[in-house]
Amino acid sequence: MGRVEGDLEWYQGGEFVVALPHLRMVGAELERLGVKPTREDKDEYLGLALLTLPEANLEAAVAALRGYPGGIADSMQRAKEDRIALVPSMEGHYPLLDDLMAGLRALYAHENAGWKPTMGKNRIIAPVTGAPYISGGGEGPPVQSEGLGARVTLRPGLGVRVGVLDTGLIEHPWLADSYVAAPGARLPIKPPPPKGKDVPSAVVGHATFVAGLILQQAPGAKLEISQVLDEHAEGSVWEAAKAIAQFGGSGVDILNLSFACFTADGEAPLVLATAIDRLDPEIVVVAAAGNHGDPELTPPELPSLKPRTPAWPAALDDVVAVGAVDADGKRARFSPPGPEGHAPWVDHGEVGVNVLSTYLEGEVLGERLVKDHKTGKVSTKKERTAPFAPPWATWDGTSFAAATLSGRIAAGIRPGRVGAREALAQLLGS
Repeated sequence: MGRVEGDLEWYQGGEFVVALPHLRMVGAELERLGVKPTREDKDEYLGLALLTLPEANLEAAVAALRGYPGGIADSMQRAKEDRIALVPSMEGHYPLLDDLMAGLRALYAHENAGWKPTMGKNRIIAPVTGAPYISGGGEGPPVQSEGLGARVTLRPGLGVRVGVLDTGLIEHPWLADSYVAAPGARLPIKPPPPKGKDVPSAVVGHATFVAGLILQQAPGAKLEISQVLDEHAEGSVWEAAKAIAQFGGSGVDILNLSFACFTADGEAPLVLATAIDRLDPEIVVVAAAGNHGDPELTPPELPSLKPRTPAWPAALDDVVAVGAVDADGKRARFSPPGPEGHAPWVDHGEVGVNVLSTYLEGEVLGERLVKDHKTGKVSTKKERTAPFAPPWATWDGTSFAAATLSGRIAAGIRPGRVGAREALAQLLGS
């Protein structure tokens, strides 16, 4: 089974998250069901553990749960029907992990007057073109552009720290002396292609593009780069949450999260919600609202995706969800729409169309969503770009709108006098 790429939800089919206070109890029940975890990854700060389950035993465990007394099988069936009603494409291939979790919840609720342990999935952040990940707003890969002049001032932003959770960072000369990143998170200006490919993916330059946008607004800021996405811009919410947790008491002012995932029921992923909730309340978290607002370009991988489907972590209460507007302030077609311009969970709009920033050198392979107007079918078209030289580009997406807002907040901070929360309030007028 391994990775499950279901409609709206992508996750590791053999991984299971549980709250640490409930770990022993749930672990004992899993062992009774024959799915004793083969690995436990505990994170004390998150208060969660990631369990790796033997996937070969999941089917037998689900069957055993259905045989328990107390109406467990009926509860599991209702849970299955409810999820299929939300995501019809699950019909015929309902995931075993969903069945297992539904059975465990029903079992504990039956035995404990409705109480259930805290559990969740390890969802995948994946680069689906046109979805609220990182690959632009349906307009395709970045485009070569002329660059900016040198950063000649350390203000605004001096003394401000901005955490960036993203891909690895290209060692672009314009960004020199402005960031801290682990050696493994740094890439040469002309990054090598992944194994089996002759050019890298366009998304490998994503963090570099984000970093340049932040520093254009706040040239004196210091960026702290944490790589949570690989060269294909894929990662898991568990690794992202652990990275968020590391920033919890670090003293950073802002966290920029230009990535996202979906859930079939529209509920927040447990792991991301927990990580954000445990941050220092003075840290402002900024996240991309997603690039799935164009109703004509629903990714073929996500047929149930709607233009106003919430993207996580952007839609969390204590996260500033940033949509994209064009240079005239009009909502970009790919940004999630709503009755007043943006979707109701989107807090702010920044320019995210045709924005200029730092990039890499050489060719890249990008993607765009295209619609055949005769058949109505949407497909993903791969496009190989001309070599980038100099290493600058223009690109579209709410990822970049979020980065611009992070930079504007950083520019408004005055260490010791005006904090990130106050700077944000001044920008948004509240």
